[in-house]
Amino acid sequence: MNEHAPIGIFDSGLGGLTVFEEVRKLLPQENLVYIADSAFAPYGDKDSTTIAQRAWLLADFLTQTQDVKALVVACNTASAAAILALRERLDIPVVAMEPAIKPAVDVTDTGVVGVLATENTLKSDKFSSLLDTHQHRARIMVQPCFGLVEAIEKGAMNLESTRQLVLKYVQPMLEEGADTIVLGCTHYPLLEPVIRKLVGEQVHIISTGAAVAKRLQNQLDAKGILNRQAELGKESFWTSGEQGYVSDMASLLCQREMVFKSLPETHETIIVEFTLEKKQHRLFQALLQGEDGLAFVRCVHGVQQLWTTSSQIDALKDWLKCLSKSFNLCIVQEYVWTGE
Repeated sequence: MNEHAPIGIFDSGLGGLTVFEEVRKLLPQENLVYIADSAFAPYGDKDSTTIAQRAWLLADFLTQTQDVKALVVACNTASAAAILALRERLDIPVVAMEPAIKPAVDVTDTGVVGVLATENTLKSDKFSSLLDTHQHRARIMVQPCFGLVEAIEKGAMNLESTRQLVLKYVQPMLEEGADTIVLGCTHYPLLEPVIRKLVGEQVHIISTGAAVAKRLQNQLDAKGILNRQAELGKESFWTSGEQGYVSDMASLLCQREMVFKSLPETHETIIVEFTLEKKQHRLFQALLQGEDGLAFVRCVHGVQQLWTTSSQIDALKDWLKCLSKSFNLCIVQEYVWTGE
């Protein structure tokens, strides 16, 4: 794998930039590609099937068109909905988010920890498992935070209405003795100054961006694909939302210029699986290298798996029909990217 290939990072919107900036700080030499799926933000109020589909589409775009060497799912909600499938299907490191309950439980003195997150994150099996692991060590209060992501995406962090919304969510935790607040959404660190004023200096506020960046570094190092070039890595930004608005908001939030490009309006992908005899593998590889090659292929548990398009499916079927042995072709996932 090419160590100079970029790292892909995506989120439902601009919150994942908090993770992006931590990765940039720790790994300044790495090339980074970021996607803000702003047309579909927030993920927190959508069903898990929709979130998983969006995660697949974004991962597909990053692997197929940007040739990323690693993927960071910079969204707690998307991590909960899609991380297992992404890790099973992709043959690159995939780093996920999860609320920092363990470090919160480690530092609390009162034994009361508050978790601010989206409703879908809190309802996920992944979060339930995390809670089961640590709730014997502290009282963990959870709070779904409706409206916070929307406020941040609009740049309304300093409005009184946003402050009142944050107060509504943290006040019950403080009244119950919470001395540690976990920011369980990558958007929420952008509200940390507001939260800090409300909870005071004595309360720990914990987010996970730095820990995720460190985990990414360890995985790249283990695979020998850390970029060790001397110069600063390149950056590119994409969005499914309105390009100008997203660029302006991202530049405002991060206090530096970020120019986003619009994702293509359509990016079709069909994933198929089929079996071949060993002696047929070489023929198949030759087909992929021809002028009508069929995109990206890998072998999963002995089964050939291919990412292709509808215009190429017929070519694949015709080729398989020429084989002496019958084949099994199964479309396991079919979707069309839309950036509208």
